Amino acid sequence: MQYIKSVPNAQTRSSESKDCAVRALASAAVMDYDEAHELLAYYGRPDRRACVGFTLVSAYVDAGFRDITVFGSTSGAEYYRRTFKHSISRSEKGITLKNFCKTYNKGRYIVSYKGHAVAVVNGEVIDIGSNLANKRVMIAFKR
Repeated sequence: MQYIKSVPNAQTRSSESKDCAVRALASAAVMDYDEAHELLAYYGRPDRRACVGFTLVSAYVDAGFRDITVFGSTSGAEYYRRTFKHSISRSEKGITLKNFCKTYNKGRYIVSYKGHAVAVVNGEVIDIGSNLANKRVMIAFKR
């Protein structure tokens, strides 16, 4: 299996878990972890719990991420496409995390794939650990 090594700048909090959406927002938006945590909490993310789609989209749009692309035809991608059709900028064919980083190598993105969210800044993944390169991207938010 091939992994993408992350740039280890992601902020986190020792008392938190399942906070990848918070870390991704803080890293991609260049905001303090606590500010990102507060914004996601405002839209319904409970402490130490994963986010649902409505929470992600609402908080990320509020933080200035407007260019939203849905990728592929997985059930997760179809959920985003169907539920947030008025917020989606475009739909594209499926793409892996590795190819996303190569193709979208300029700019600040939050990328979500099944069960995880990461920041991709100028083609580099910012997270607290490595990520499988072949993960299928469902949705990406560009600032």
